[in-house]
Amino acid sequence: MESDPKQTPIKSEVVKTKCLTCGKVINCRSYGPGILTCSNYLPTLQTLRNEILNASNSATRHPLSGRRDLICPCLSERLAAALEEGALIYGEDNWTKGFKPGTLENHIEHHWNQWKAGESAVKEDHLGHLLANVMMLIHFESNCKCHEARAKRKAVQNGEK
Repeated sequence: MESDPKQTPIKSEVVKTKCLTCGKVINCRSYGPGILTCSNYLPTLQTLRNEILNASNSATRHPLSGRRDLICPCLSERLAAALEEGALIYGEDNWTKGFKPGTLENHIEHHWNQWKAGESAVKEDHLGHLLANVMMLIHFESNCKCHEARAKRKAVQNGEK
């Protein structure tokens, strides 16, 4: 009886390396020669292209850590709705300017308590807003630069340099 390829685990090992984004020494999961992934690993397109070309002569994709297929689409929808609401009220990407210490944690706790108290989601989607605040907290904790890349893409689309 042959083993199901979907059930065969991908062999990998944890290695220490410097994060290309922030320079911190972190544990990464290595899936082969020159292919490292971690939550902070954001390779440039050229680096990614070189890794893929060096890894194999056949068609391949850069391995991703995490199982995005297990994320509930409802979570993404509610997060997107909360972010859209915030963009309409405060301006797009306003949150990327940062917050005073404790602000995000306070809002997370507020929305959690309002949801636990049974406050109607018609007035405000407390779980969606909780997700947005958690996303922002993760963004700042990870020293993520996604908003800078988004701003560059927008500038190119608008014909700016």
